[in-house]
Amino acid sequence: MPSVEVILVLLALPIVAAAIFSIYDSRRRKRLGLGKRRASMGGGFGVMDELFHPNAHEARIIIEQKQEERVPMPSPEDKEHEHDPKRP
Repeated sequence: MPSVEVILVLLALPIVAAAIFSIYDSRRRKRLGLGKRRASMGGGFGVMDELFHPNAHEARIIIEQKQEERVPMPSPEDKEHEHDPKRP
């Protein structure tokens, strides 16, 4: 059975590796003049939403479709009879 120290080292290695890569990447981007990266957490939250609430994706698609729908334009005949009291 591995000791606690071995487990802690194995858990710390990916964290240290990610920190080293992050520093390297930021210096490389600065040197090449690529500017700042624009990261968003939307993708990460989208994955979590898919895992814990799969129907949310379908609901989001429906909401987007309703936002993109065109509103029907009134016909010229409707405008002519808009204030006509005889017409129901």
